[in-house]
Amino acid sequence: MSRILVIALLSCGTGAYGSEAQGEPPQMLADDAMPMAASASVSGRWCTGNDDGVVEVSVRGGVLTGKLVESSSKKAKIGMTILRNFKQVDSVWKGEIFAPRKKGFLDASLVKSGGKLRITVETPRGEKKIAWSSC
Repeated sequence: MSRILVIALLSCGTGAYGSEAQGEPPQMLADDAMPMAASASVSGRWCTGNDDGVVEVSVRGGVLTGKLVESSSKKAKIGMTILRNFKQVDSVWKGEIFAPRKKGFLDASLVKSGGKLRITVETPRGEKKIAWSSC
C-alpha cells in the first residue's frame, strides 16, 4: 500500500418527506445538493493507517471534504484539509487529496466498499491505491 498520502501530515436519511402528503415535492436538507442517503455512507471518521491518522469526512452542498482530526505524528497539522472538492459521479467521488511529498493536491477518486474507503490517486508516475478503514 502506498504511503504517498498523509505520511508527512501524520506526518441523513433521504430528506424531509413529511410534506408529500400535502402535495409538496420531497425536500432535501438545505445544505446538501443530494439526499443524505446518497452522501451519508462516506461521511464519518476514517483511519488512514499512517501514524494513527484519523480523517473526518463530511458532505455539504454535494461536496465531500476531509480534515485531519487525530495523529500521533509531531509533524501532523490537525485541522488541515486532506480531501477537497470531491463531487459524486454515479457511485464514485472525484476530487483532490493532499500529497505531502508533493506538498500539494493530486486528483483522486474514492468509493466506499466493504467498510473501507478505497482511494485511487493520480500521481505523475501512475495510479496509487490506498484504503482507509472506518474508525
